[in-house]
Amino acid sequence: MASFIPLYKGTYSLSITLINISISGSPFTITVLPGAIDPTNCTSTLSSSNTISAGKTLFFTITAYDLYKNLITTGGEKYISIYAKYLNSDNYASPIGISDI
Repeated sequence: MASFIPLYKGTYSLSITLINISISGSPFTITVLPGAIDPTNCTSTLSSSNTISAGKTLFFTITAYDLYKNLITTGGEKYISIYAKYLNSDNYASPIGISDI
C-alpha cells in the first residue's frame, strides 16, 4: 500500500506509475481542503485604533489557519472563547458580545 500526505490546500495531479508506465486512471485529480483550525497559527486584527470611548464597540477580525498555515475560508469552529481583562482593576469584569462568528 502506498500513501500521499498533502500539506497544502489546492488541486493536485497525482500520477501513479509502475515501472515508468502510468497505471489505469492515472493521473488522478485530487482537491485538498484545509485541515482543522490551529489556534497557534491564527491571527487577529483590530478594525480601528486601540483606543475607543466607553460604551462603543471595538470590532476585530480573526483569520483562521490550519497547522500548515492554509487559510480557512469556510466553516468555522463551534468553540471560540474571547476574554477581556480590565487592566486598571481586579474587581471589574467586562461583558463581551460575540456576533458574526
